[in-house]
Amino acid sequence: MDLLEKFSSVEIKVSDCMTEADRQFCQRHQEAYQDAVTGFYQIGGLLSDMYRQQKVVLFDPEDCKDAWKNKYLVSSWWHEIDVNYLLNHIFTLHAEFIDTLVSYLNTAYHLSISSFSIAASLLPEEPDRICAEDEFDWSPVVLRYEDAVAKILAGFNGRTFVEQGPYQLLEQCHSAAWLGQKSNFSQQKNLVKILKSACDYGYYNGCEQWRIHDGAKGVLKALAYFETGVLGQYSDGICCLKRTACGMTCGSLRTARNWRKSGCSKTAAWISALPARGMPGSL
Repeated sequence: MDLLEKFSSVEIKVSDCMTEADRQFCQRHQEAYQDAVTGFYQIGGLLSDMYRQQKVVLFDPEDCKDAWKNKYLVSSWWHEIDVNYLLNHIFTLHAEFIDTLVSYLNTAYHLSISSFSIAASLLPEEPDRICAEDEFDWSPVVLRYEDAVAKILAGFNGRTFVEQGPYQLLEQCHSAAWLGQKSNFSQQKNLVKILKSACDYGYYNGCEQWRIHDGAKGVLKALAYFETGVLGQYSDGICCLKRTACGMTCGSLRTARNWRKSGCSKTAAWISALPARGMPGSL
C-alpha cells in the first residue's frame, strides 16, 4: 500500500469528531424527533386502516363521489383529518431535524454549512399526493443524526469541525476578494478596500441603512478573528455590521475611531473605509 492509499484508507469516525456536549444535543433531538415522527406515521397508518374498514362496509360502486368517506370519518366539530397534510407534516419534521443539527454545528463551530444540501442527500423522496387513503404505505422512515454528521464531515476533506471553521472563513474571504482571476480589492498599508459587491445603501425595514453582503460578512469575521485569535469573538460594533442590515451613523464612525485608540487598528481601518452615501458596492 503506497502513501496515497494509506491516506485514502483513513476513516474519520463521527464519534471522534464530536464532543460529549455535541453527542448529548444530537441524542436528545434524535429521541424527540424519532418519537414525534414515528407517532405521526402510526396515526397515518391508523387512518388508512379506518378508511379500509369503512370502504369494505360502505363502498358503493355506483357512488362516484365516494360518499362513504364522509359518513363516519368526517366530523362536524373539527376539520377533516387530511392524510396529505399529515404526510406533509411528517416530511417537514425530517427537514426540521436536519436543520436543527446543522444550525447547532454552525453555531458551535462557527461554520456555514448548508442544511439544504445535507437534507437533499438524506431526505426520502416525497411522494405524490395521496388519492387512495386506504392504500398508502405508512412504513416509518426515520433519519439518524450519525448519518447527517457523517455527510457533513465527508465534505471537509479530512478536517474536523474545529479545523473547518478557519478554513471556511478563508474560502469566504477569498471569494469576496477575487472575482474569477481578477482581484476585487486594493490595499494601502493596513487599509484593505473591497471594490465591488461588499455592501449597499437603501431602505430596509422602513429606514435608510447599510446592508453588508455575505462575502463582506466573511471578511468581517476574519478581521475579528485576526484581532482576537478566537472565532466568534467580535469587537464592539462588529456584531451590528454582521447583521443583514445595519444603520451606519456617526456613532458607528466614532466606534471605529475608538477601536483605533484602543489598539484595534487593523479592524478600525477597514471599518472606516465604508463608502459615502450613494456609492454602493465598495467597502
